[in-house]
Amino acid sequence: MPALTKTDKSDNSDVISKSIAFFNRYCILILALVMLAVSVIHILPPFNADIINYDSSYQYFLTKHSLSDIMKLLPEDYSPPLYTLLLKLWTYIFGSSLLAMRSFSILIIWGLIFLAAFPVRAAFGKRASVICMLLYTLSYVNFLLVPEIRPTVLAYFLTAACAIYMYLALFKGYHYAYICMTVFAILGMYTHNVSMLAALSFYIVSFAFTIISKQKKKTLYFFLSGVVCALSYCPWLIVVMKQFSNVKKNYWANSIISSSLVIDWTYDIHFGYASGLVTYLIFIFIAIMLLIHVVKMRNCKTLNDIRKKLAPHRAEFVSVLYCGLMYVAPIITLILFTRLVYPIIATRYFYILSSLMVILLSVVISKLFDTKLFLACIVLFIVSFCINFGNVKSQLDSSDFSDMIETIKENGDDDIAFLHLHEWSLGIMMYYFPDAEHYVCDDTWCVLNTLDVFPTEVTDIGSIDNINKYSKKLFIFGDLFPDSPYELDDHFNSKDDYDVTYLGTFTEPYTYKNTWRLYHVTNKTQSTNTK
Repeated sequence: MPALTKTDKSDNSDVISKSIAFFNRYCILILALVMLAVSVIHILPPFNADIINYDSSYQYFLTKHSLSDIMKLLPEDYSPPLYTLLLKLWTYIFGSSLLAMRSFSILIIWGLIFLAAFPVRAAFGKRASVICMLLYTLSYVNFLLVPEIRPTVLAYFLTAACAIYMYLALFKGYHYAYICMTVFAILGMYTHNVSMLAALSFYIVSFAFTIISKQKKKTLYFFLSGVVCALSYCPWLIVVMKQFSNVKKNYWANSIISSSLVIDWTYDIHFGYASGLVTYLIFIFIAIMLLIHVVKMRNCKTLNDIRKKLAPHRAEFVSVLYCGLMYVAPIITLILFTRLVYPIIATRYFYILSSLMVILLSVVISKLFDTKLFLACIVLFIVSFCINFGNVKSQLDSSDFSDMIETIKENGDDDIAFLHLHEWSLGIMMYYFPDAEHYVCDDTWCVLNTLDVFPTEVTDIGSIDNINKYSKKLFIFGDLFPDSPYELDDHFNSKDDYDVTYLGTFTEPYTYKNTWRLYHVTNKTQSTNTK
């Protein structure tokens, strides 16, 4: 075999060098494409599951209306209109099936990956971009966002995008960033109330930074951007006031929000409860690194000495401080608004802000950790994902919710009728049984002011005892929630006219894990009357 000449060795070296250079140049793009592929595998189980929660059923039926009807029904909802209108446009192209609507959520998650790949890289560097992509791709939140057809998924993206472009405008001085942050802020305000309040807190934090740093030009730019956002939101204010009045009447959100609930819905829900212990190791790493930096300061005797020691790391410190405030400020704003104005924010909406926690964590890891710890974090995140994926897959596989649907079909004969004691069962059963008879009564727990969003007419029977005037056989869910107004066994069994058959207890999978106790009630003496 002939020996390699200097020319051959040089050629091989050039190829390797060019390959390395190519990878270094396009590694983020390559990783982004890999993350897209991983995300598809990641979210396939909940995407394909024929299981729908109440919020998604409401959005599903709302989107099936015409645009004119949607605009009439939107004020009766508690969300701004953008997501519904975009989803309606999406259905014109891809159809209005459940899977078609869920695919819109996948597109938004892909948007998050590219957000991490490019704007985050421009703001915080390549290492932060890698961590951010990984967290957005492997997040437990995706298991919630994909099967849900609600504005939260779009708010999750827009809130993060607004925060990142504000950083680029404030610290990098990119002129296009001012336009982007304004656009994303407006879109977020028209998507979700959480995004609206988050945008407000972002402007307060950024405005304060420009004043403290005495950057008069940037102060003016942020002020003008805020004015544009406020003016753009004015047309929706009338509708918001009406929605707030509805909230005051019968909304279910609790004004008491504890710090533990905030942590629960911003950290635990992102990484997954089962893998929490795994990801807690990362915070141990962070604590150790901070301790090391403190120890290094032991020889500093004066404040001036500390300043000199920290001077080379000033940019990193400011980045972490700003990202920390952009994460904490919306939480404080939401809590204050809920307690002092209207309780419109349910605690579960806080997971929208977990997108900001991802940015903060990515910046901290990229700035604080050396290469070994950086790689260790990546391994821990992957392990966390594997645990979450396995748990979600097992929950879906073991779910008996589909068994409940089959039980209803087997016991319902040709005519299926429901008496709903809760709005949740009304929306969900309307999805599975749109042609059935659906009844509500005086004590049905209901937030909506109108039930016109549903495709089948819902009959209000008044007192529950009037049900015998409408149906001979019907299904009732006894304790969908602990505060159900009736003990159905006692209520119907106390009357000789009824036979009550308990058909079993069924549980929703990983979404909310509500318990459904299914009863089949038969009126023995009276025949079914028509409406």
